[in-house]
Amino acid sequence: MLTTAAADVQQAVGILDGWLSAHPDEPLAPVMWQYLGDIHFFYRNDDGAALDAYLAADRLGVLWASREGQLWWRMAVLAERLKRTEVAIAFYRKICTDAQTSGRAFEAQLALARLGVEPPELTAFASYEGPRPDFSDAAAPIVAPAPPAPSGAP
Repeated sequence: MLTTAAADVQQAVGILDGWLSAHPDEPLAPVMWQYLGDIHFFYRNDDGAALDAYLAADRLGVLWASREGQLWWRMAVLAERLKRTEVAIAFYRKICTDAQTSGRAFEAQLALARLGVEPPELTAFASYEGPRPDFSDAAAPIVAPAPPAPSGAP
């Protein structure tokens, strides 16, 4: 958790709450909800309030296309931590279907399997021939094969 004066954090929350109340449909509302979520997450260590703000941002449409996977991952992890399993499942699925190149798609598949849900196929990686997750044991780590020995080595 980052530290700053509690009064400053409270003032930031007040400003964002006021702005969002006055401008709920403005084009910048999603990013303001995300900022509010970040304040709750980073400065207040309030996972529930952070998730609720991030959900509001997502409902309006996240503005940072191609980076939404990062936010969805945080949302899924927070939801799972808060025992809001259906929300976690929804966002792990969203990563697998709508943010496959976010860097979290394989982990989202494993999380879904761990939660007892069949993970969607990652079609963005259809031509990938390397190791793939084995969902029969979702708790097991993915282990890449050892690199080949250098050719011509003595």
